[in-house]
Amino acid sequence: MNNPTQHQTIQTEWTPLNKGGANFITHNAKKENNTIVFEKTLMYRFVPYVFIFSSLLTAWSVYSKKLYTGENKDFLWLTILASVFMFVGIVLVLRFRKPIVFDMNSGYFRRGKLRKKYLMDPFIEDKNCTKLSNIHGLQIISEHIRSNDSDSPSYYSYEFNLILNSRKRIHVVDHGNLNTLMNDVKLVSEFINVPIVQTE
Repeated sequence: MNNPTQHQTIQTEWTPLNKGGANFITHNAKKENNTIVFEKTLMYRFVPYVFIFSSLLTAWSVYSKKLYTGENKDFLWLTILASVFMFVGIVLVLRFRKPIVFDMNSGYFRRGKLRKKYLMDPFIEDKNCTKLSNIHGLQIISEHIRSNDSDSPSYYSYEFNLILNSRKRIHVVDHGNLNTLMNDVKLVSEFINVPIVQTE
């Protein structure tokens, strides 16, 4: 039997599915019972609240200035900016509540809950869910992130995707540490008996 963690060549796309990335460890894989769960790190869990805090700080600054000075300069665009920060923060909070799980009990990979349209239907398969038997390979892609700010350093982020039998891909996580991510992907590879793939 072939070692599932052996790197194999599979023809598929090698462009990032999820533009952007992270320069720190975002998740740690944890095997428990018959599942592997990608748990968010404390630093990553804090990210949405940075946006929410920024929105509140901006709103407080705008309205206190208007209250005490009566100035309306920049009021509109700063209010819009605060609203955008708040919206992004809330979206991230809701997204972060969805667990990322490889589940042998159900036979599915899922981000969030398994869903059905009707009671007797199979689970809905989409960008957040697929049968483990549909996974053909595990893909890691590096992405060079450059900031628009010339004073900010560039960095590499790493993306973990699933390659399906149809050659479609499902994004799992972005990560800032290749060694940690590789160890987690090897754990998944051995767990579901699917190879890690490399470019041709």
